Amino acid sequence: MKIFKRAFIDSVPVMMGYLVVGAAYGVYAGDAGVSAFETIAMDFVIFAGSMQFVTVRLLNHAPAFLTVVLLTLLVNFRHLFYGLPLIEEYREVKGWKAYLVYALTDETFALTQQKLDMDRSDRIRYYVLISLLDQSYWVVGSIIGLILYRFIPFSTNGVEFAMTALFFVLFFEAMRETRVRKDGFASLVLCLLSLVLFPKEYFVVISLIAITLYIIAVKGGRNHE
Repeated sequence: MKIFKRAFIDSVPVMMGYLVVGAAYGVYAGDAGVSAFETIAMDFVIFAGSMQFVTVRLLNHAPAFLTVVLLTLLVNFRHLFYGLPLIEEYREVKGWKAYLVYALTDETFALTQQKLDMDRSDRIRYYVLISLLDQSYWVVGSIIGLILYRFIPFSTNGVEFAMTALFFVLFFEAMRETRVRKDGFASLVLCLLSLVLFPKEYFVVISLIAITLYIIAVKGGRNHE
């Protein structure tokens, strides 16, 4: 119970964000004609906020399979880096390892990186509870969004911008730290160049590739210093 209380308290900020953005996703999916079953199913099959917004749009445009695969990999490419600090911590986890890997989101990862005054077995229980709580917040938010769309008529114009707005908040919050400011500005410049130099339909993919290559180059250079 003590570990659950700590996990719940630590996850309250995530709850506030996930309920709001999850509700926006539910409204957006309902307005796009996605069924309630499909909307909630994506919370379990995909469970990646940004990709769920993208998937709703893709369902209405029937893109090529390779495009879907590539876009999914690029949008969630950062998760490869999230796993590195957790390799040792998760190595000998019994029973919950697959779920912990599956449920690793930006916010869940952030909570796993704090210093915990617990032994290893309690830390694993904490990670599992954090993951379960965060996913439950997202599912509940999606359900709230579906209910709002069904029973409270209002314009859904711009609702899909909720995830973008969340990314902006996270980006500018990160930019407050001096150590990431240079990389943040470089990524912003690469995005703007991609938008100016290439057709807008390829903007997201090209900018993500450019930023990924930049990160690889910079990390490689720093490792050799």
